[in-house]
Amino acid sequence: MEEDLTSAERLVIAAFPEGATVDLPEDEAQRTIRGELLVNVLTGLFPLPSGARPALKIVGARISGKFILEGLTIDAPIRFEQCLFEEAPNFIDAECPSVRLPACQVPGFLGASLRVGGNLEMNNGFICVGQLDLSSAEIGGDLKMQHALIYSPGTHALFASRIAVSKAFLAAGMVVVGQTRILSGRISGLLSLNGARLLNPDGIALHAERAEVGESFFLQNSFRAEGRTILQNASVGGGIDARGGSFSSTPDKNCLNLHWVRAGRNVSLREAQFAGNVTCQAASIGGSLNLTDAAFASGSTVMLDRLRADRIQMLPAAAPGLLSLRQARVNSFEDDPRSWPLEWRLANFEYTSLDSASPVGPRERLKWLALDADGYRPQPYQQLAAFYRSVGEEQHARQVALKGLRRRRGTLSPIGRVLGYLLDVTVGYGYRTWIAGLWLSLFASLGTVIFAAWPPHLVDPTKPRPFAPFIYTLNLLLPIVDLGQKDTWEPQASTQWIAWTLTLLGWALTTAVVAGISRVLNRST
Repeated sequence: MEEDLTSAERLVIAAFPEGATVDLPEDEAQRTIRGELLVNVLTGLFPLPSGARPALKIVGARISGKFILEGLTIDAPIRFEQCLFEEAPNFIDAECPSVRLPACQVPGFLGASLRVGGNLEMNNGFICVGQLDLSSAEIGGDLKMQHALIYSPGTHALFASRIAVSKAFLAAGMVVVGQTRILSGRISGLLSLNGARLLNPDGIALHAERAEVGESFFLQNSFRAEGRTILQNASVGGGIDARGGSFSSTPDKNCLNLHWVRAGRNVSLREAQFAGNVTCQAASIGGSLNLTDAAFASGSTVMLDRLRADRIQMLPAAAPGLLSLRQARVNSFEDDPRSWPLEWRLANFEYTSLDSASPVGPRERLKWLALDADGYRPQPYQQLAAFYRSVGEEQHARQVALKGLRRRRGTLSPIGRVLGYLLDVTVGYGYRTWIAGLWLSLFASLGTVIFAAWPPHLVDPTKPRPFAPFIYTLNLLLPIVDLGQKDTWEPQASTQWIAWTLTLLGWALTTAVVAGISRVLNRST
């Protein structure tokens, strides 16, 4: 075989035992190295001298034919730099100390179940035209794919499902045309896609469902995903930072899916742009969900139902059409009426405090509750009243509770609405019992004038007593109080109906007061 070797191949064989780099000059006439020969070198076909520290390091070669390490255990580190592979290198089920391919060009990469003790590097101008398969691979160090290009439209271009990376997955500036798939992947360190462009407009750009990231997940610095981004049920030990990122999808699809995501710290979507819907339902966030200066497409929806977070900052530059917070629970919610969505869903949304970038009083908050697309629900009013009560604003709490009861009246039967109106105009549903005093004063004054002009007759003329029109009227209006006038005097026939009317009004006022006060006490309890 010695006589068939090219000059480049002889250099590789000579440099391998010492781990020296074979850097082929640009004007080298024979830059081609057979893949089969490289496999022979790595598997020990060429004897090594005593004390050798072998490593395969080649710069600027053209690798012809098949380079197949499938199922093999390789003891030497592998580094190809600026090399062109005619066929997809095959590392399926291989085991290597480290594999580095910076600035190489390959027509695909077969790396399913590859085991690398150190780093796997496909970065700094690495180009893969065809699928890059790292499914079920195990990387003992970092996976480095910064500024790589993977081009395989319509397929799983980067297929890394069930990958396990012991340190970090670094892919800043990476460009993928086709789907990036990290389904059920495990990255013990951080995952960085800062500035990456994932392009699969008619499908899924990034599918990282059930992925586990030990530290933080970065999608900032002009990160762009054209196609859906699915992080559903992913677990991130740190935070998710997508500041300034761009997410788009086909109409009526979720451009960003954070359903059931678990993040140990903050999730920042600050200044991000969304051309599609966003869902973060049933997610658990250890810190805040920050949507400050985010831009949402007109008419889009943001679903935060059943979210658990310390804080939500809903201060977008362009609001979505609908924001749903049903059954969400946070310590603090911050918003601004100037950037409110047109519709909300607030049923069973629980919060401890409300903050706003501009002054917001109970009147504005009541307008906020009126934007609920699901119509009237009692809990949002009870929650807002409880918040005002917790900060010592009892008057605001009463205002909110009263408005809630008035809105509830519209959902009742005709009889219920009539009774509701009665409670409202007489005692303000128990929150304005002073109104009953006004009605009592009005009826007492009216009765006093009438009975002064047409006084009643003594029931027993043998026992004369002085007549007091005001006290007599009060005796009629206060059915549970005896002032000694009602049983002594009998109204004239012309004023009998007035006495009956005042008695009925007195019972109605008394019943309304008792019912209203009972309602308030029950709410407070």
